[in-house]
Amino acid sequence: MARRQTLWSLSPARAVAVAAVLGGGLALAPQALAVTAPGPLSSDPANPSFSSTRTYTWGPATADDPANSVVYEGGFNGAADPVSSPWGPVAGSGTFGVRAVEVAPDGTRVDESGFVTIDVDTATITGSRSPGPNPRGWNDEPVGVFFTCEFTVFCTPSTTLNEGVYPDVIGTGQVASGEERSISLGPVRVDLTPPSPGLPNTPRDGEVAGTTSVTFTWTPGADPLSGIQYYEVWRVGGGRIASAPARSNQVTASVPAGTLSWFVRTFDNAYTTGSTAQNAADSPTYTLTVDPSAPPAPGGLEGPGPATTDTTPTFTWTGAGPRFEWSVTPAGDSAPVRQGATEEKQVKVTPALPDGAYVFGVKQVRPGGQPGAEATHRFTVDTVAPPAPTITSRPPASTALVSPPFAWQGEPGGTYLWRMVTEGGTVERGPIAVNATSVGAGPVGPGTYLFQVRQRDAAGNLGPWSGPERVTVTVAGGSSSSGVKLTPPKSGRPRPVILYPRRLKPRAGVRIPTLRPVLQWRRGPRFTMLYNVQVFEIRGRRVVKVKSAFSRNTQWRVPPRTLKKGKRYAWRVWPYRGLRGYTKKPLGISYFDVATKLKQPKSRAARR
Repeated sequence: MARRQTLWSLSPARAVAVAAVLGGGLALAPQALAVTAPGPLSSDPANPSFSSTRTYTWGPATADDPANSVVYEGGFNGAADPVSSPWGPVAGSGTFGVRAVEVAPDGTRVDESGFVTIDVDTATITGSRSPGPNPRGWNDEPVGVFFTCEFTVFCTPSTTLNEGVYPDVIGTGQVASGEERSISLGPVRVDLTPPSPGLPNTPRDGEVAGTTSVTFTWTPGADPLSGIQYYEVWRVGGGRIASAPARSNQVTASVPAGTLSWFVRTFDNAYTTGSTAQNAADSPTYTLTVDPSAPPAPGGLEGPGPATTDTTPTFTWTGAGPRFEWSVTPAGDSAPVRQGATEEKQVKVTPALPDGAYVFGVKQVRPGGQPGAEATHRFTVDTVAPPAPTITSRPPASTALVSPPFAWQGEPGGTYLWRMVTEGGTVERGPIAVNATSVGAGPVGPGTYLFQVRQRDAAGNLGPWSGPERVTVTVAGGSSSSGVKLTPPKSGRPRPVILYPRRLKPRAGVRIPTLRPVLQWRRGPRFTMLYNVQVFEIRGRRVVKVKSAFSRNTQWRVPPRTLKKGKRYAWRVWPYRGLRGYTKKPLGISYFDVATKLKQPKSRAARR
């Protein structure tokens, strides 16, 4: 507030003027003799903001007396603490104010201005969802999402999410300056559709069981959105018989003798106990008669494997008979597509079955016509070859790995064959069978190769090769020729310093009567997958590399136009151990001489 002015509180010049006026008997008109207020006050970030921490700046004030100085006081909600521009960053809310204080040279407080203020509004955004998810993270009814904002010009409107998967539900608020703040409610997953139920398999409709301990089986249910949670087997009018987890499609339970109707109830992951939503589905009803006096099921039932290309499969069994009734029904169905009766203990199903999943059943019938329990065998007829696998990952076009990694995707089940082929069409590796969908395709030596893979399905159908994937393997040799040293000869030609010569054949120093000898060596250390064979010609006191090759085996034949008659050659072998690299020392170093007179190969006539 403005303080009362006195002559002693004015500057000397102004005091003289006021005294003159008073002495002349004139009335003194009011004058605005005060320190000015601070200049425009602003904050960074501007108000309103999602941040309560801000920096405040203001323009300078002017003292009434130029000899005086100006300081500032301010703070939040009327505080008058010493401050200076810029002030911050500081946190607070409500209002921030600042005033100017005129101070005399001796430190006396001369005057003060009124407060200049600015609002400090902290914007907010909050969110919620209702109802919350079940323990598996799903909802079986629409979910409402709600967002509330303060001091904003925009706020994400509340809405209702229907069936679907929403990976991240985000709400956003925006203030007038354009600043935004977002919050996440996390994923929302809603499944409003009942699953496709598992369908009864065995006991089949109308079957007779000779024991009160009955194994119920069914085809797996399906729910493309939330997946299957679990199954229950129910007796019509008698309540639940048993339950089974989603990974199982069978359960054994004790049931009383007599005739009952049963079905499978399938629950998806969105189902919540006690909910009124329809996230469960019932299968058709099957009838079962439990009669402990009925003939037992035939034993030793054998047929094709789980998958077969045979459209007229043969089944065999054991039992007292004297008559047997058999049938073939599609999996999950109760209506036979093939059936008959026989006194033999085997049957060949005719006519041919189309591709599909089936259940073969057989039961023995007593002389009085009483049918017994049924033995069943599940199988699938599949005569269609799988398509070529799709390559999902591969190495760079050029790699130093001797076993370049490839991965692919094919039909579920079955095995795969892969191969590495040179550009000339020679199969360098494979075909090799694997169960996995990835492989290190090697080891191979340096060169350009084409990788291919094909699938053999569970029924034995062999699909086509995938398109070729070209890769160039660049494997450097074990060492340079500088590692081969010569010993000064007492007479004759120099010879190399040998290392572990007994590991190599032919023996050191032997004279070879051929330009294409076979070089052999012992197996390398553990993890060795490739050998680098290096051949050097000894030319006086110089050692010159003439050949570097790679072999997966422990022998290698020198190719044509490598060796010359009458020359001395050193050779060595470096084991290569994949990612572990080459061994620190070669497997061995030896040498041989090529005879000046070579052994002539026998003519074809002589070989006959």
